[in-house]
Amino acid sequence: MVLPKSVLITGCNRGIGLGLVKEFLKSESLPNKIIATCRDKSKAEELMALESSNANRLKVLELEVAKYENDYKDFVQEVDKELGPEGGLNLLINKAVSSARNEAPMGTEKAVILQMSTAVASINENAGGGNYAYRCSKTALNMSMKNTSLELGPKGILVLSMHPGWVLTDMGGSNAMITVDTCVSTMVETIKQLGEKDQGAFLRYNNTPISW
Repeated sequence: MVLPKSVLITGCNRGIGLGLVKEFLKSESLPNKIIATCRDKSKAEELMALESSNANRLKVLELEVAKYENDYKDFVQEVDKELGPEGGLNLLINKAVSSARNEAPMGTEKAVILQMSTAVASINENAGGGNYAYRCSKTALNMSMKNTSLELGPKGILVLSMHPGWVLTDMGGSNAMITVDTCVSTMVETIKQLGEKDQGAFLRYNNTPISW
């Protein structure tokens, strides 16, 4: 796929999410609309500054996914309003939500749901053990992604998991291997190359496959 006309990125107050917003804004054409979410706008100063200077392309919405009682109807309506009369979301980069919801209004001829995962979710590549809860939760996330890919694939929606690499963020720590800029620029190039062959895939940010 080429760069999408519209993209929704969750978890953008810092780190990879914020980096992806900056990377997409570098393009002078597509995406036409970037919707970025954060838990609290008052604590996302850099993101809000980007919105102020790119008001025609970037919209920041608050989204708290940890509140499981949320049905997200209000959020969906806000997204629909931002997309305008043409509607349709081309790309969802999902960092903060455990799985895609079938009723989400993708509504496009070609759409992609890209779930941020991690290579430590791989059972076959587990050579060190440890990190039980983290590994198991991400492996379960990949199963959810695979199920979603089977359900939404026939509707023309591409669904896959992607490992962003070990990135120099607050979570990645100072020993990480790559910078946010390297991660997001490479990831966007990978997104441009995605196609039907990647349905239900588990990929690294540099477009190399990860064994389940």
